[in-house]
Amino acid sequence: MEATSITLRLLYFCFYGSAVGVSSFRNIYFQQQGLTATHIGLIAALEPAVMLVSQPFWGMASDTYGRRRVLLMLIAISAFLTLGYTAPVNVWLLAALALILSFFRSSSGPILDSIVLDHLDSTGGRYARYRLWGAVGWSSMALVIGQITQAYGIRSAFIFGAMGLGVVYLLLWRFVPPGETKHFEGRASTGFKAILQNRNLIKFLVLAFMVQLSAASILSMLPLYLKELGASHRTIGLAFTLEGISEIPFFLLADRILAMWGVKPLLVVAVFAYSLRLILYSLAATPWMALMPQLLHGACWAFFVTAAVNYVNEQVPSELRSTGQTLFTAVFWGLGATTGNALAGFMFDRIGPAAMYRYQGLFALCAAFYALLVLPRTKASKQKTDDLTA
Repeated sequence: MEATSITLRLLYFCFYGSAVGVSSFRNIYFQQQGLTATHIGLIAALEPAVMLVSQPFWGMASDTYGRRRVLLMLIAISAFLTLGYTAPVNVWLLAALALILSFFRSSSGPILDSIVLDHLDSTGGRYARYRLWGAVGWSSMALVIGQITQAYGIRSAFIFGAMGLGVVYLLLWRFVPPGETKHFEGRASTGFKAILQNRNLIKFLVLAFMVQLSAASILSMLPLYLKELGASHRTIGLAFTLEGISEIPFFLLADRILAMWGVKPLLVVAVFAYSLRLILYSLAATPWMALMPQLLHGACWAFFVTAAVNYVNEQVPSELRSTGQTLFTAVFWGLGATTGNALAGFMFDRIGPAAMYRYQGLFALCAAFYALLVLPRTKASKQKTDDLTA
């Protein structure tokens, strides 16, 4: 059981470490190929639109046929498609590749979360202590990728990403047992409809949409903003290194807040932090000033994702765990990011990045008050208080 725990931490490290190169430098690569910020925003919007279909589909498939089995297939296909970015083809074929890759890779994260939650059911561990290794992988590999792309060009980031997914596949295949003892035995669509009848879950999904509507531009447009301010590839890599490092202490702190006060305080603090972060971007006049808000990423993302995964996990039955997690991802990374990225690309070109981030920060502030006033009061985590010192 201890070996499985170590492997799951390594899976988070490698999975998110492999993603940082594509996430950080792909849009700069597209810009080098002649696409405008509006075009890039449109592609970034279409990718999560694909998730609206892929997330529920792969979530129900993994609950029905086995989470490890489906995840192995998704990782293998994603590694192959990631290498496609290195091919000398026109930008529209690259855009099509981005959408196809989104269909397969986007569900891998929530299915991996479900595998970890299955493991925690038997071990009694805490999710955030596992998920923080994704932050370690993201931050450390961002710095490495910044150096590699500076020396060998942006295409090297895609090769690195595919290799990282290859390591994920080997770890998952060799060291993680099939694990699931419960699968949903009825029609998958019936379980999906039952989940949608949960009003508290719907209220939370509205919040998830609002948060990503305001925050989607951080991932898609910040590299372009940094480049406009005069940042080098190394500086852009450092931006995402700071982002990942900042998650680590907040993932550790999230467990304690969750155990003492429950999910809602985590959500409220996270969304307020998003608002402050976006407004600080709007005030940046140099690349280094734009790097400082990255230190708030931990309070934003580590708190939000820990609260979100635990909230959804409490709202759905265990046999529909992957379906619930992928539904959240579909709304957050799908519907929210589709709308948010399209809007961000338009605003970036029309009013500039500083004004874009200022307005998005104000909208995130509205989302924070929604979380405070509309979401139901939550109980503290079921974990025993003395487990905090474990």
